[in-house]
Amino acid sequence: MGAFEDFVNSNLGIRQPFISDFAPPTGQGKSLKAAGMRGSKFLDLSTNFLYEKTGENNNTDWSKIAELGEPRGGAASNLVGDQYIQFVSGSSLVGSENFIYDYNQQLVSGVSGYYQDIDGISGHLTDELIVGELQNDTFVEMDNGVVDIHGDVNIDGQISNSLSPKYGIDFTLSASPTVRGSSGFAVNKISSGFYRVGFNFSAFASINDYQVIASICNTSDFANLHITKSANKLDLNIKLTDGTNVDTGIVTILIYEL
Repeated sequence: MGAFEDFVNSNLGIRQPFISDFAPPTGQGKSLKAAGMRGSKFLDLSTNFLYEKTGENNNTDWSKIAELGEPRGGAASNLVGDQYIQFVSGSSLVGSENFIYDYNQQLVSGVSGYYQDIDGISGHLTDELIVGELQNDTFVEMDNGVVDIHGDVNIDGQISNSLSPKYGIDFTLSASPTVRGSSGFAVNKISSGFYRVGFNFSAFASINDYQVIASICNTSDFANLHITKSANKLDLNIKLTDGTNVDTGIVTILIYEL
């Protein structure tokens, strides 16, 4: 056997197949060249994505492993330009010079330039966001727009409410209540101390879709205002502290849509 045949016999079996095309090796619009044994490499020239053959099926067994030139674990070195870009896949993820993605462990280490530290346990479970230390019963829970705080609350700064009332009225307590403000209400006296405020605008889907803030101005005594919410109306019962029904004064109602 000649020198060329000896070279082929010694080296052909250890040469890894490398395929390239302007298309991905699998999926829609896959390359017709994507065929090779397990361990073969494929370069999509249109994206510079590098794939590796993980099985014997040429149609499905290709896995993206990196972008060409991207570091595989360990710190990047000799980067041109920004020395803090350590991992790029599709969109850029920027971190410190020690922010590293380890392909073997499939873990990210170091400190990101965008996110510092999150202590405790956090998660997004069935439309609930929970941040804190559940084992110590100290956490913040958000569920359907409602925030519950478990533990001590320390506030440094101002608290602001971004909600503004959508509807509001004043009306006098009498046999024929006089309404001032929004025309979206109709007020009627039902009986002594009982008043109904109907909505002339579209009814809410449920009582959970709005919040009510109401007050009464009555000079004779401290009056208590009890409200029963419905999707299309409010029922009010107004009493003095001794239980006597009230039919004098002015009621103010603000409705916040949630």
